[in-house]
Amino acid sequence: MTSRLYLLRHAKARFATPGMSDFDRPLEPVGTAEAPAVGREMAARSWMPDLVLCSTAPRAQQTWYGCRGELSSVPETKMMDELYRADTPGYLQIIKGSGAETSLMVVGHNPMIEEVTLQLVSPQDHSAEDLRRSGFPTASLTVIEFDNSLAEIQPGSGRLVEILKPERS
Repeated sequence: MTSRLYLLRHAKARFATPGMSDFDRPLEPVGTAEAPAVGREMAARSWMPDLVLCSTAPRAQQTWYGCRGELSSVPETKMMDELYRADTPGYLQIIKGSGAETSLMVVGHNPMIEEVTLQLVSPQDHSAEDLRRSGFPTASLTVIEFDNSLAEIQPGSGRLVEILKPERS
């Protein structure tokens, strides 16, 4: 059984204004444009997760809503407070316990999205090394494949299929 994991970092968000919590930061106008661009790329490549887990932070939800608007159908979506607060091991636990067997998308935050990608991809994967050097900007999406179900994934067992990064001028 082959499974696929999509990891999406939320699009570009505004800085917190006085009195605003980090959690409540919305997308900037550029972020509002980045989210549908990710969805268009996913649709063009016929990438469709069976399940989406999305942080409840407004910037993550806005990213997912912009992205899903470009898809041919809307996968089951669960909003999760834990994706705002969790560390990298927490993200891995959420992924493994998601119940998704073959295809899952997580819309969350850095540094966890980048760290989970780097933990799951084989250390011999040169694309992962490029990611380490170049960074992981907002609205970036990684696609990782595994030879087993998502509940059984282990560090270093994935193949990095693609890294999509937004084009910025």
